[in-house]
Amino acid sequence: MDTKETIRYWYNRIGFPDRYDKAFTDALESYKIDPEMTAEAYDIHEQDGKKNFLYYLYFCEALSNAYKDKGISEEILMDTLADMPRWLDTWSDLKGGLYFGELDWFYHHFTMKLFKLGRLQFCFADRYEFPNRGIQKGDAVIDVHIPEAGPLTLESCLESLDMARDFFATYYPEYQYEVFTCHSWLLAENLVDLLGEESNIVKFQRLFRITEQFEDDAILAYTLRWKITRNEVGKITPKSRFAQKVKDMALAGEPFYGGCGYIEKELL
Repeated sequence: MDTKETIRYWYNRIGFPDRYDKAFTDALESYKIDPEMTAEAYDIHEQDGKKNFLYYLYFCEALSNAYKDKGISEEILMDTLADMPRWLDTWSDLKGGLYFGELDWFYHHFTMKLFKLGRLQFCFADRYEFPNRGIQKGDAVIDVHIPEAGPLTLESCLESLDMARDFFATYYPEYQYEVFTCHSWLLAENLVDLLGEESNIVKFQRLFRITEQFEDDAILAYTLRWKITRNEVGKITPKSRFAQKVKDMALAGEPFYGGCGYIEKELL
């Protein structure tokens, strides 16, 4: 396949909403794609969202081949690439037209540093410090991320962690890590006051030994609108009761938090 055929193939295979079809086709006819470009070399600060979209579709072919070489299943590949429609929607809504952003995030997907295994995503990392556990920055850990992909049930998270243990032992046995980590607004301990003890989010955060709390407005981006500021909150119509509570707190000037914690690899 030539470059355009490759891009169209992955656009169809991943299955983007048909509302993007015309803009995608127009972009495909308008842009010249360098067949030698790689995900590693692509500028993650590129501001042309249509160009980004075409190139990352093109990079899917090389990623697929790398998965095959490693022996990783096509199911995991496609589950990992399912992040693309979610973020295309997020950025296209923000920009008012076809736009693919968040390239610093997708760099991990396309360089085989991040994999979606069941409900959760898992990424190689070395940026955490847990002095009480003897883990310093630079030590190998597996970072847990939580995509918008259905209910965050305790059962699905436990299953996902089991899958991750097996996956990294099978495909990356040389990667010696001791803990799964998470750095997220979902680990804010005061969420129990908003959501209650039986909330899926609260059950998720209690899987972790939370070692740090910090002020962080990230909850606004994930519950109201991506890249939102507090000054814009009043213009948003919340889509859930939880989002309404978050909006009310923001308008009242209340602080929000995030948390950092870890799970022992062999604990569960």
